[in-house]
Amino acid sequence: MKTTLLSSNRWARRGSSPRVGVSTLGWMTLALTLAGAVGACGGNGAAGSGGGGGSPGGTGGAPGTGGMGGGGAGGAGGTGAGPGSGGEGGGSLGQGGLVDRGLLVRYFIDEATSGIVGELNDSAPTPLPLRITPSPGLQFVTESGANRGLQWDSIELDGRASAAVSGTKLTRLEGSTTGTIEVVLDIHAVAPLNSRISHIGFDQESGRFSLGANTTSRLQFRWQSNVLGGEWEVPLSSLGRAVVHLVLDTEPPDPEARVKLYVNGAPQARVGGVLPSQAQAIQLGTDPHYVLGNREVGVRSFEGRLHYAAMYTEALSSEDVLHNTALLLVSDDTPSAAP
Repeated sequence: MKTTLLSSNRWARRGSSPRVGVSTLGWMTLALTLAGAVGACGGNGAAGSGGGGGSPGGTGGAPGTGGMGGGGAGGAGGTGAGPGSGGEGGGSLGQGGLVDRGLLVRYFIDEATSGIVGELNDSAPTPLPLRITPSPGLQFVTESGANRGLQWDSIELDGRASAAVSGTKLTRLEGSTTGTIEVVLDIHAVAPLNSRISHIGFDQESGRFSLGANTTSRLQFRWQSNVLGGEWEVPLSSLGRAVVHLVLDTEPPDPEARVKLYVNGAPQARVGGVLPSQAQAIQLGTDPHYVLGNREVGVRSFEGRLHYAAMYTEALSSEDVLHNTALLLVSDDTPSAAP
């Protein structure tokens, strides 16, 4: 099975199917929820309670998590009561059925099937396009007829997609105690001094709200300029194409609940890093850039592919993560643009 513009045949050997190199817990759960998630339909809300005698029934329940709002059942009437009223579901889904609660930016990275273009398009409200800085070894590819993305042929290239944060919607992250990074990646090698995957930072900073790796056996969360806020063992070089979520919520009293990493829907056990203090907030610093696949000053690319990237101001729930993972594993391209 071949892809376009291959730098070597290792991509063809690895294929397009995600491999289970992490805990199978998420896969087992994902298998049970896949049909409902791909259908993008939420469950019905719980039934409302019946009203007292002679009064109307209770209202319907809340919509199902992560899907289109389900209609809650009407409450049963009390003795001599009027009928119950059904609840109205209010969904929180965006393009292609993906959860968009707190969505800041979303890049399907499918602007071309090969070669290079000038920018990546943001499908979220108030779009923020990312300018592509080209370099030899940076190109669009298409994996097995679908799932387009950007490929870096080797580590430490200068090529990247980026935008200045100042004056944009990304400043909503400043002072926030919650946030989520969502990517679809396929990484073969990384820079020893920390390849950036999804990065906010200035110049040579490790990151203000960043996902990266300095070894193919681990993913890292970096923030507050140079603080390692979490580290998880993930076999990147053998994982293949995978959906990764980094979820930050510093409000819980339990320190371990404040930073979570999911790979293909499965929560990973943290093995390092300094956990955030309770209610500690994101600080974007001075003149940061948002960069995919690198830092703004370059030479921190990974070798591999980035198929999709998004960020949220909210901490996605485990149900949100599973819902989006199920959809993105099927296709990470814009729904209308998918072959």
